[in-house]
Amino acid sequence: MSREIIQYIHQLHAYIKSQEQKMKELEKEIGRMKSQLSDLSGRPPVHIDKIDYHFDQLKIERLEGTLTIGLNPNDLQNTDELLLGNLPPFVGKDPEKTREDRELTERIEKSVNAFLDEQLETIVEKATKQLQMETDPSMTKFIREDIRRQLRGQIDSYLQSFRQKHGELPEAELEKQIREQIAADINRGVYAFLSAFRNP
Repeated sequence: MSREIIQYIHQLHAYIKSQEQKMKELEKEIGRMKSQLSDLSGRPPVHIDKIDYHFDQLKIERLEGTLTIGLNPNDLQNTDELLLGNLPPFVGKDPEKTREDRELTERIEKSVNAFLDEQLETIVEKATKQLQMETDPSMTKFIREDIRRQLRGQIDSYLQSFRQKHGELPEAELEKQIREQIAADINRGVYAFLSAFRNP
């Protein structure tokens, strides 16, 4: 057998051994990955509850006192009993609402949505400057979406409570008062939310 063939056989043998070694290492790595996957699949799933930020129902407990923000007028007599997350829910959509009330709710909702589009960014910037903190645009987007999600219920709640308190107001006056109240809630609620966000 020629020297070249013998040399080639030795080289081939060395190559096969190196490939076998690599295969063993890969098998070990696959075994480790399977073990990790098995461990992960055996763990209980992570569950994150829905996070609700209530701009109109926020109460912050601090060492220097309690800050209660944006309560419904008919809740004011019970402020000492209120705890964060323990407030009565807003009145939901009433299927028996009159056509006039539905139209009024839609007008107020449209007006407040326009207010959010035009003013919310400025409100957030003002609050962050006062609190000496920085936020990114995603925070403003989160606040806007959360307010919009609550808006219909908030309007319905104010319609009910304002009528209980003031009787039958002229529709234009009722609309104006509810818009102004919700705008005030938004201003106070944004500041309080960012303050709580900065100091969890």
